[in-house]
Amino acid sequence: KLDQMLTSSQHKIASISLGHYELDSGLSLDQKPVTHIQEQLEKQSLEYERILADFGSIANHQDQLHLVSQNSTLVTPENLSVLQRDTEEIATVVEELRESLTFIVATREATEIRIQQYQAFYRDLKVVLSRLHHLIPTMTKVFEDLAKLKVNLGNLESDTQLLVTECHNLRAWYHEFARSYDHLLVEIDRRRRIQEQHEKVAKEFSSHLATLYQAENAERDHFIQTHGQYLPIDLCGPLLLPNPQYKLQVVEPVVRLPVVSDAALRVAQQNILNVSEQSAPHPQGSSLPL
Repeated sequence: KLDQMLTSSQHKIASISLGHYELDSGLSLDQKPVTHIQEQLEKQSLEYERILADFGSIANHQDQLHLVSQNSTLVTPENLSVLQRDTEEIATVVEELRESLTFIVATREATEIRIQQYQAFYRDLKVVLSRLHHLIPTMTKVFEDLAKLKVNLGNLESDTQLLVTECHNLRAWYHEFARSYDHLLVEIDRRRRIQEQHEKVAKEFSSHLATLYQAENAERDHFIQTHGQYLPIDLCGPLLLPNPQYKLQVVEPVVRLPVVSDAALRVAQQNILNVSEQSAPHPQGSSLPL
């Protein structure tokens, strides 16, 4: 189920596409178009003021020339020197007017280009924002899936923790199993030896019972041969009964235990000894005064 949710979310995220919109690299949302255009207009206004000032200077110079030409009393060396100097500066003023006009035209063209760029930029931005608006439901679904995934991961973490605990318990169980298996081998060997000992005692006792039975039969035959033939049959009826024979009987069926090899038995005994030494408390040494 987690794999399905992850795959579904991955496909939804991969399907998100804003399309290919080439926004002008020289523009960004941090820029303020109105401020930029106002700055350009202010520069143009300053150039217009310079042009008007230059035109005013030329007009004043023309008025001065007209006055001098109309009134001969104004024709003095000082006035002629001023008029001569102003006339020589007219070429410089005209050149400045040309430069100002060129600057105004260039600024106007740059402003128009920038306005077109801003218009294209905002058209593309509008398309991108519209696409983002349509992507909101998809992104909402993705985040909902991620929230569910978070819950499932929490459950998975709990299950994993439980599994780790179970593995730890299983490890402890196998540790006890290995320790108990060593004791099992020792117990099998002990029981097999006890069983062999019991069988030996039973065999010896059965042989002893058989010997007693045969000896009793011999004694009874001797009595019959010696004295029984002279006694009436009904004098003591039980004497005519056969000699009871006693036998040993195994109550439970005998099941042969497997034979544990000497090597396996030594390893098991050594393991038991090692565990006993590890678990035994170590004596605390006492320090004696020198």
